[in-house]
Amino acid sequence: MLKKKLRKQSIKLLSEKESKIKENPELTNEEKEKAIEEAKKSAEKAKKALEEAKTPEDVEKSTTKGKEDVEKLLLHQKTNRKLKKKSIKL
Repeated sequence: MLKKKLRKQSIKLLSEKESKIKENPELTNEEKEKAIEEAKKSAEKAKKALEEAKTPEDVEKSTTKGKEDVEKLLLHQKTNRKLKKKSIKL
């Protein structure tokens, strides 16, 4: 039951992240596509870890890690974009 609920939450989280990526005016279309693909890969890893979880603690760890991975992805995209802007100015 808990796994099913968390799976639904992860799908919702991925959808929200995809929307944020698509709406980000600082990213090119190519960067958006790459970020969405990476977010999907992270979500698949989290989903697999969730399915393999045997204890409530394992479920919690896999859920937390999946959320962190998606957040890191967005931060990474923003950082790369800022670095590109700085290198163009130089």
